[in-house]
Amino acid sequence: MNAPSPYLNLPTRSQDEVLAERMAAYNAKVLNTIVALFDPRNASQPLACAHCGSSAHVGLVGFTKKYAVTCESEDCPVDCQATGSTRDEAVKAWNTRA
Repeated sequence: MNAPSPYLNLPTRSQDEVLAERMAAYNAKVLNTIVALFDPRNASQPLACAHCGSSAHVGLVGFTKKYAVTCESEDCPVDCQATGSTRDEAVKAWNTRA
């Protein structure tokens, strides 16, 4: 005789419950992004990537003396970056991009 499957007794969730859970997570992410935008302590810190949610990296662009903020994820669907003549300008451009 076979042992009963442990998966048979799992509670099932309706599509509405799954959708509500996903919307709550998305709303929390959006709210955290908005709060971070207006928090003066975060002015010099780049926000997470708007396309994949990964963290961002600030660095110099070659020998141009410009700064660039880029997504750190290799799996990001968009090759995005923001540049500026100073680190703060690059971060501000990154944090306010569309």
